[in-house]
Amino acid sequence: MPAGSMTTTQSNDVIISWGTPGGWGTPYIGTAPTAFRAMSGFRLLSADNWIGFVAQIGVKASAGAINPTIYMLSPTAESFNTLAVALKTDNTKGSQATGIRVVGLQKMRMNNGTYVKAFFPTWGNLQVLASSETPSQCSVDAVRDSSNGGTAWTRLNDAGAPQMAYIGNSVSSSSNIVYVSNTTNFLHSVLYDIAGAHTSPYDTTQIASGGTINGPAYVPNAPDITPSTAEGLMVASLNFYVGPPDGCDLPTGVVFDCAYHTGMTDLSTMDTGDGYAHYNYATAAAQSWRWHETAVTTTAWFTRAAAFKAAATSSNTNYSPAVGSGSLSGVAALLNPQFGTVISDQSSGGWTPSTGDDLFECINESARSDSDYIQSAGNPSNDACIIQLSTLADPGVDTGFHLQWAVGAVNATGTVVGSLRQGNSPGTEIAAWTHSNLPVGSYQEFDDPVTSAQAANITDFSDLYLKFVAS
Repeated sequence: MPAGSMTTTQSNDVIISWGTPGGWGTPYIGTAPTAFRAMSGFRLLSADNWIGFVAQIGVKASAGAINPTIYMLSPTAESFNTLAVALKTDNTKGSQATGIRVVGLQKMRMNNGTYVKAFFPTWGNLQVLASSETPSQCSVDAVRDSSNGGTAWTRLNDAGAPQMAYIGNSVSSSSNIVYVSNTTNFLHSVLYDIAGAHTSPYDTTQIASGGTINGPAYVPNAPDITPSTAEGLMVASLNFYVGPPDGCDLPTGVVFDCAYHTGMTDLSTMDTGDGYAHYNYATAAAQSWRWHETAVTTTAWFTRAAAFKAAATSSNTNYSPAVGSGSLSGVAALLNPQFGTVISDQSSGGWTPSTGDDLFECINESARSDSDYIQSAGNPSNDACIIQLSTLADPGVDTGFHLQWAVGAVNATGTVVGSLRQGNSPGTEIAAWTHSNLPVGSYQEFDDPVTSAQAANITDFSDLYLKFVAS
């Protein structure tokens, strides 16, 4: 999906490009969450493969021509509208934001099912799913994601109130997948990616509800909530039987996260006629939320707000990401992730390639393909192979490392241990992951994180290997 060639006039421009489906994205509903990929040197900002909206961001180091392109990895054809913008940076102003803040927001519409998958790239250490739906309308039964070992997200699901779910102290990943179980109806929600949160971020939640509102009119005390700490971030959602709201003006400084346009109705395609917003607070004072209904009548409304604590060492004075002289190199490193791939066999054990003579040739694609693969010996017992990774530049940080792979079993389930190693004689194990009860006749995707403590043990990014042991 090329946006078209553009020419930047200075170095270190931030490039953002978007793609929106011409046909509402119907072919993507149910597609595997590898439907989109950012171009080299870019990172996905959002990738809603259910409807088809996608965005990417990158830093262009030098002035010149560029054609921002997002890659569609789906077998179905679809027309797309694309847009790209280049934003100039000013090295004399600004710094990267600190404190708790929203760094990503993705709106989702997902069909009902058990652990329905969707792509949700993340940057922060707290993720929140906010839905305007009450449990009786559409029950959020369970949420987990690929970057945190399948850990269940904590749900806030009081009867008669909008639902939320969150995971704190989380591992971020540009290829993160969120899984939502909802067996009653299709689910509308907003996914918030939040940085600078406390390792135990949840503070409190409040709900409120009311009867008929004849718009245009305000909906006050919706809800009232008092945090226990002086710094944090609140997320709120509003369910109107008939909407939409066209704003949220309290607490002062609140950010209304919905799109509204003149003539919009409850049945318009944006935000389902309901409301979403977030608010950074700097005191432990009570906060009263107030929304505004358009010139329609609703017979009932329901709302929830949840407060999340800032990291203990944060300073909540900057609420929006920025690029400036103090952090430009760091921002460039974050927005330009590296991807290592396998380049040579070191030892094969009983493993064999599905085609050709080399193991690495069957698993070295940049986007997952199940047309070729490697396979251990039958009835394996500690059957090991070692394959070398391509050289990576030292990123200068110990965070953001992941092993992404897909594994399955033939005839009967089994166990596989994958590990990242430095050196091969015998080398040092950096990290290892064990996966058991593998599916028979299909593949299961894994996105296994390397902890910062483990990554700190890497001293030579030209001497890394992957080892797979089947049993």
